[in-house]
Amino acid sequence: MINNNKEIKNVVMYCRTSSELQADNFSIAMQKNAIKEYCNKHNYNLVGEYIDECKSGTSTNNRTDFNKMLNDIKNNSTISAVLIYRISRISRSLADTVNTIQLLDHYNVNLISTEDNINTSDMFGRTIVYILGTFAELDRNNIVSTCRSGMMQRSKEGLWNGGRVFGYKSNSKKELEIVPEQAKIIQQIFNLYSNENWGYKKIACYLNSCNHKTLKDGDWSIQSIKQILDNPIYIGYIRWGQYINWRKTNRNGKNDNYQLTRGMHLPIIDDNTWKKTQALRKVNKDKFPKVYEGDFILTGLLKCPDCGASMISHRTKKKNKVNEFYRYYQCSNFFNKGATVCKSNLINADIAEKYVLDKISELIKSDEIINSLIGKLNKKNSVDIEPLSKTLHSLKNSLKEIELNKLDAFKEKRLNNIDFKALNDYISFLTSEENKILLEINNIENSIAQLSSYTDIDSKKITAILTNFNLTFISSTIEQKKSLLHSIIDSISINKGKSPKERTINKIKLHFEPVDIQAQKINKKFATTYDTVHRYLFYKIYKFVLIILVS
Repeated sequence: MINNNKEIKNVVMYCRTSSELQADNFSIAMQKNAIKEYCNKHNYNLVGEYIDECKSGTSTNNRTDFNKMLNDIKNNSTISAVLIYRISRISRSLADTVNTIQLLDHYNVNLISTEDNINTSDMFGRTIVYILGTFAELDRNNIVSTCRSGMMQRSKEGLWNGGRVFGYKSNSKKELEIVPEQAKIIQQIFNLYSNENWGYKKIACYLNSCNHKTLKDGDWSIQSIKQILDNPIYIGYIRWGQYINWRKTNRNGKNDNYQLTRGMHLPIIDDNTWKKTQALRKVNKDKFPKVYEGDFILTGLLKCPDCGASMISHRTKKKNKVNEFYRYYQCSNFFNKGATVCKSNLINADIAEKYVLDKISELIKSDEIINSLIGKLNKKNSVDIEPLSKTLHSLKNSLKEIELNKLDAFKEKRLNNIDFKALNDYISFLTSEENKILLEINNIENSIAQLSSYTDIDSKKITAILTNFNLTFISSTIEQKKSLLHSIIDSISINKGKSPKERTINKIKLHFEPVDIQAQKINKKFATTYDTVHRYLFYKIYKFVLIILVS
């Protein structure tokens, strides 16, 4: 929807300065003055100011005032326009810029860029916004690329690029200086591992017993010990490029071909100790396998009765029986950080899982749930198909709008209002968005077709699935089991005890209601009416039954 003839009266301003990564020199004071002068010139009534300082233009997600502004616009129909200094102040992401304009359109609000002299109330202004948005994104990529190149060059010169690392501190010149107290702990870690043959957990447990803390004032864990032992900074090297696109991938983007340069800082560990450590790390790599998850369906849901941490899987071999194990859940803090932080607090996995399944089964096999579910599955144009149909209609309208935008862009090119490169960038963006929409349309159409096929389902089969929930659950895949339980259970607390037999489940806290399933009240009755607090439960069970029916 384009606001061609709307009179602009009440407006708000939005200003943003970039993070320290960027240097755009657009001060808040300068932006505010320019926008106020524009308001005076056009007799606009400035009714609100929204300021985000030191916020990146990469995304709008983490901008407090920007999101507050959008929320205020939703609740205030008197706002006619949002004024910004330049398009790049909204975002340096073209997708974010487009989404913002579409959202403002929905509430009949224009976007005006004072410096660019652009108003989205007309198609030409909107086209120019998209083109400038493309350039803003390219500019952002250039800024990031330049910054990364500068950091890479610093690392090649053996200089530190900033940030915190245990054992060192960075001075005003970003030079690393040894912190003596922390350096002693680093040396101790390497010595215990390479010379005393201590394992990661034993080292972590020892450091915790000595009340040594990490940089974040936390307890030492298996992972934090590994990170120390693997960091070449402690033998005087600077590592660059270990992770690719860290902000998006975190540690998933690990790069084995990173750059390693002799640094300008003093080492804490000698070369012989480092080489010995790395050789042992390689030998021990497969000696301590990852925690076995397997069919432990309550992993992460059970909470330790002492520290509240999540419980994870634990197996012990049965005597004289090959490949047979006793199954338990244990405290993750104990496993990762040792006995100085918490105890194992083992709980029998078979007993815990049976109890949870029995209580969930008790909830869902009532006549109300069964009858409601049968009615839902047998109803054409159900509440699940209706929103999908609306979304499908909206996506098809978006496709039409993209086609119109393409035609308008080519029209502007014929009038020589934009150059070929800008046109090409804009058309490429529109084509990319078009392909995304087409893919989403295909997925939704498949979902609608699948849901429509669930008409006239045998009610006896559905009744059998729910009344024999435990048997149905057992026959499902591990992924299906975990998905269902984690979607309806928030957490499970455990009673304290001196042995696994004494530790029993105390409460099962559900996502969808404030009332807990208490272990002490076995005969507790639940109101399972679909239209009340159990709508969430109903939806999850409904999806689970669909999966079972398909398989």
